Amino acid sequence: MKEIDDLLIKYAKEVSFLQLKEGKNIEISGFRIGDNIPLPIVTDKFIEDLKNEDLLNNIPLERIIEGMAVIVGADAKFKFNEYYVTFLKSIYKTSTKYIFMKGLSYFDNEQYELSTLYFRTLTMISGNNEYKFYYALSIEAIGKGFIEKENIEKGNKFIIESKNILEDIISEDNSYYPAYYKLGFYYLHFNELIKAKLTWEKALVLEADENSKDEIRAELEKIEKDYTIEMALWQMKNMNYEKAIDELNKLIGKGKDDFYIDYLLGVAYSGYGNLELAKHFLTLALDKNKDYSDVYNELGIVYFNEGDIKKAIEIFTEGIKIANDDYRLYFNRGLGYLNIDEILKGYNDIKLANELNPSDENILNQLKAIENFVSDNNGRERN
Repeated sequence: MKEIDDLLIKYAKEVSFLQLKEGKNIEISGFRIGDNIPLPIVTDKFIEDLKNEDLLNNIPLERIIEGMAVIVGADAKFKFNEYYVTFLKSIYKTSTKYIFMKGLSYFDNEQYELSTLYFRTLTMISGNNEYKFYYALSIEAIGKGFIEKENIEKGNKFIIESKNILEDIISEDNSYYPAYYKLGFYYLHFNELIKAKLTWEKALVLEADENSKDEIRAELEKIEKDYTIEMALWQMKNMNYEKAIDELNKLIGKGKDDFYIDYLLGVAYSGYGNLELAKHFLTLALDKNKDYSDVYNELGIVYFNEGDIKKAIEIFTEGIKIANDDYRLYFNRGLGYLNIDEILKGYNDIKLANELNPSDENILNQLKAIENFVSDNNGRERN
């Protein structure tokens, strides 16, 4: 991720490189380093002690691991990274333990850039899910920092990267509970409620401590209404109106209905073909909230479909009084006027709808059709 590269590259400046004299080499933990490989050391007072080459053989192993970990994590394009990773793999237990503890220490101290750097290096050495998980957590923490500073777009890029890492983890290991637990919150952050619910339900069947499970159950309870609405909208989008009605009725049964639930039930029943129940629920919604223009629009359409055009026009007109910039109300009222042969009123409404939303091709085509109709009739009258 470029944003991570840009953020961490500055730490490469903290590394100095020790170069052996030509023809010389040293052996570290059975791994031979020749004069063609610079040895990275994090710059500090320690470097001042390296006055001669003999001391190279006495550098603490942790110093070498640290230097390699920093340069590998900070500069993804450094030309000796592959060699350093090979070396770190050759001392796997020692290197991963040291790097993990460093990363964890920085994470606990809220130095998230440095924890990201160390955990990033770990993911290059090992495919261990715990390392990937902490790498994702560190990236998330950076993202939250940007969001708190109101840089939402940049912050979300880091959150998405963290989410992608966790999704990769569960694609390889569908029993890794921590990834499911955390992913639920990511999906919630991006308002992907269906994914959040399914992910947390999966987490609940995996082994976890009861406190975490209780937290998940509480979150599921919080999102139940919004999740059900999202499911109903998805069903309606796919024209599965009966299933949408079933979903929404769950909320009514639990006393979680409000004007918006009534409105959605009205739309769903309209799509299902039960216009009486559609009118019932849309009227309930209107009684609870007279400021929501969509209710007027949908209720007017129901009466229109029943053939009660004058009642539909009346409802569209009431909606326009509430929201005089809603192009759909003008367009649908215009169609109503056309159906009762009030051509001029219909034309004016549809013309205004076109002005409010010039990108809607359906409105534009209807407007042109009326203009052609009027033009043809005027031509016949002159003849």
